[in-house]
Amino acid sequence: SADSSVSTFTSALWFNAALGAGFFAVFNILRTRRRQTYTPRSYVVPKGKQPPPLPDGYFLWIPTLLYTSDKELIRCMGLDRFMVLKFLRMGIVIFSIATLFMVPILIPINVIGQLKSEGLNLLTIGNVSDVPRTWAHVILAFFFTVGLIYYTFRETRAYLVLRREYLMSPEFAESVVARSLFVPSIPKDVHNIEDLARIFNRFPGGVRRIWINRDLKDLPDDVEDRDKKVHSLETAITKTILSTYKYNNKKGIQPENGSDTEVLIPQELRPTHRVSSLPIGLPFVGRKVDSIDYYHEEIQSLNKKILEKQHLATNYECLSSAFIEFNQQIAAHMAAQTLIHSKELQMAPRYIEIAPTDIIWENMNIQSFSRLLRRMFSLSFTTVIIIFWAIPVVFVQGISTLESLSKLLPFLEAVQDLGPTVVGIIQGILPAAALAILVALVPIIFSMLSKLEGIPRKSFVELSVLHKFFFFQFVDVVLVSTVAGGIFNVLPDLTKNPASIINLLAEKLPRASTFFITYVMLQATNSAAQNLLQLVPYILSFVMPIFNTTPRDIYHQKRQCPTVNLGTLIPTHSVIFVLGIEYSTIAPLILPFVLLFFCFHYFVLLYQFMHVYERPYETGGRGFPRAIRHVYIGMFTWQITMIGLFAVRGNKAIGQLVVMIILLVAGCFSLALYDKAFKPLFKFLP
Repeated sequence: SADSSVSTFTSALWFNAALGAGFFAVFNILRTRRRQTYTPRSYVVPKGKQPPPLPDGYFLWIPTLLYTSDKELIRCMGLDRFMVLKFLRMGIVIFSIATLFMVPILIPINVIGQLKSEGLNLLTIGNVSDVPRTWAHVILAFFFTVGLIYYTFRETRAYLVLRREYLMSPEFAESVVARSLFVPSIPKDVHNIEDLARIFNRFPGGVRRIWINRDLKDLPDDVEDRDKKVHSLETAITKTILSTYKYNNKKGIQPENGSDTEVLIPQELRPTHRVSSLPIGLPFVGRKVDSIDYYHEEIQSLNKKILEKQHLATNYECLSSAFIEFNQQIAAHMAAQTLIHSKELQMAPRYIEIAPTDIIWENMNIQSFSRLLRRMFSLSFTTVIIIFWAIPVVFVQGISTLESLSKLLPFLEAVQDLGPTVVGIIQGILPAAALAILVALVPIIFSMLSKLEGIPRKSFVELSVLHKFFFFQFVDVVLVSTVAGGIFNVLPDLTKNPASIINLLAEKLPRASTFFITYVMLQATNSAAQNLLQLVPYILSFVMPIFNTTPRDIYHQKRQCPTVNLGTLIPTHSVIFVLGIEYSTIAPLILPFVLLFFCFHYFVLLYQFMHVYERPYETGGRGFPRAIRHVYIGMFTWQITMIGLFAVRGNKAIGQLVVMIILLVAGCFSLALYDKAFKPLFKFLP
């Protein structure tokens, strides 16, 4: 009879491979037929950032895309997106070498002459009964640890060079953004232009200009109301023009040159609507007005009202923050780091390189203590989410170990009788898809929490979500799924002999790898191809014009690029990196699929970053160091797991245990050295 793990593996492999190939074939056909969906950056962004054109053939464009130089990539997409590609390249190199050496060495060692575990579990370290053989795992773990440390240092050094070149390039260094500083939590005794100029004029070149943020009260609401009225007026006029055109054509009326076109609009075609004094508009309630005349009058009134308030802007109450523009870029970097003789200014973080499109105006008046309380609440709530989200994740993992789960829940045995193919589909496809859906719901909550912390920059909200989302995936996807998979496998035997928990976990914890192999496979093939195809945006590009009522709507729909959120994108890649490290010596079969993941996603994101996605602001690649930290977290988790696997083998594996402890200590030391050498340069120029 077919073993369930083999059936699970083959079902997921063929299903995902077929879907991935189908999606890529469809994309190849549609790519040149719908520029709005597949190449909007070729005409929407400024010419200086437009990508070089690709050939029209079905496959000729692939080498052209892959051989694009790094200099050209940075010109097209900026440093943020380029460093995501560098991280994926790093994954390709590391897991290419790991696959080349670990798979042909460890799989025979795990299989030949050892335990007769079932299915794919035959290929894991849990199948090894001859303890001296595990020295091969330790030796490869040593070289893998050295390789990870070397490559993280090498790539970080290269990143800092690129970041310095980016910050000091004439195009950026001479911009207002490069010379500006945001100062929050300013104490009242120095919260005026004169005192701020006196404090910050000590830096090279001095201060050029200071903007004190103010409480604009209802002025933003008036501007928003005016924009809505303008859109309503444009909609009314557009509909009137179309209906009048049809009416005159039907009647055979043609306007004469110089004639008053207003007489050609019949009164019955002029749009009307009802205006109510109630706070909530109700249908058929209120006086009936001519829509065009009404919106004209309302916009004129709002224009006058807004202009008067703008002239009185200096009379508005000051908020506890300000923007300071220096004459030199280095002054902004020095002012952001220097301890200024003011207690509150020392406590509050200062922000450089903050663009107008990057500002969260609602967070301009948050004091240091309030920001601290908000951050504590955000982190506490994030922890609660991570803990309680583990419940559905454990259930999903239970489906992937259906055979073990049916021993605890006998009514599930009926599913087992459906045959190995059906069971394979249930275990191989449904859990991975369900887990992907569960994970997709979390970033929305994390984004709201990060904004609530009082972070004044949208890009830094993304970076905050990046860490939160990674730790969510690390705990609930990696740790909980691993432990849940192992627990479900040992529970039936554990109920019979509770004292055997250590030996059972040592043997059966590696069996959870089957779930992760299928999960990585899903992300490598199906997910990558779906992202490339962009089926939903493609369909919406035909559907949305139906709802566009004005020329402005049509323009925005055709002249906007989709944006990419690095706060959710980077963790989805770094968690696969962690899984590859975690199971590298435990279940080496995962390595080629991790390699495929990085290869496919590099190809997909290379195309999308160049031709599809745009970002309204830049951080200079600040997400890359955070991704490197995730790699170290994965390395430590893997080393601790290996220590545990050797510890449960007792005195027979004491040598292997000692070596792995030494590797763990060396990894911790390398991270401390990494922080000391590089961390200050992630934010500021030397």
